[in-house]
Amino acid sequence: MHILSKLGSMIAPLLGIYLAAKIGDMFIRETFVYLGEFNTASIMFTIEMLFGVIIPLRMFLSAKVLKSPPLLFYSFSISCIWCAVK
Repeated sequence: MHILSKLGSMIAPLLGIYLAAKIGDMFIRETFVYLGEFNTASIMFTIEMLFGVIIPLRMFLSAKVLKSPPLLFYSFSISCIWCAVK
C-alpha cells in the first residue's frame, strides 16, 4: 500500500506537466479558438482533458485517495484506460 501511495504522488506532477504541455501547444498553434465550436473534435478534446487528465490529477492530489486502496485502484484504472485508449 505504501508503494502505491508513493507512485500515486509521483503521477500527479506528471499529469500536471502533460496538462501544461497540452494547453501550451494549443496556444502556440492557436487552436484554442476551435474549442468554442460545437463539433466532434472539440467535444473529444474536452472529454479527454476532463476524464483523462483533470479528474485523475485531482484524485492523485487528494490525501484521502492516496490512503485508500479502492480509490487508488480506481484512479490508476482511469489513468491506464486513458493511456490505452489514447
